[in-house]
Amino acid sequence: IYGKDRIVVAELRKRKKEERKEKILAVALELFEQEGFETTTMEKIAVKADLAVGTLYNYYPSKVDLFFMIIYSESGQYFAELDDIILDQQTSRKGMDTILSFCNIYLDSFSLYSKKVWRELFILSLFGKDNCYKMIGNIDSQFCNKLHVLLLQMQEQGLFSHHIDIEAMVGAIYSILSNNVLFYIIEEDMTKEDMVTKLERQIQVILPTINQ
Repeated sequence: IYGKDRIVVAELRKRKKEERKEKILAVALELFEQEGFETTTMEKIAVKADLAVGTLYNYYPSKVDLFFMIIYSESGQYFAELDDIILDQQTSRKGMDTILSFCNIYLDSFSLYSKKVWRELFILSLFGKDNCYKMIGNIDSQFCNKLHVLLLQMQEQGLFSHHIDIEAMVGAIYSILSNNVLFYIIEEDMTKEDMVTKLERQIQVILPTINQ
């Protein structure tokens, strides 16, 4: 195969590979939600995706990697929404509402998948299996970096004192977020609305002097 024909074949192979990846992710998420993360095996995913198990491992080395690829596939929109708030703040000069909106996007990301799946993943992360903790930490680290940019920008706008330690503020807000997410995942009856309401009260306690 020469010239244009070779390019066409290469493009077709690339497209087929991407379509297969998308199918694997869709099948895996369906099984995770239906059967739970622990019960779902790479073998089950391969069967439902009409693939050989070895082929599946060529794409994803473990089901933890597979699940976090599902999350990463959604993260583009997630981070874009955070960036939009940072950009909007440059002209809006909003106060508490901006911080709450920023935090709500973080909380929203945990309501996309069932509590059962998140509980199993957090258990794995506690025992350090399959680099699960590292993968969760990578996404959260990016969130904290963006939160730092937002709060520094708000400080420069005079919305709160220049004596406030921004890094410490980021840590305090992230701790509140993590705590609320943990309770949300553990308590079956806790709704996303309950989590948001609790978050808003706690954020307002640690940032009582923000200039609206």
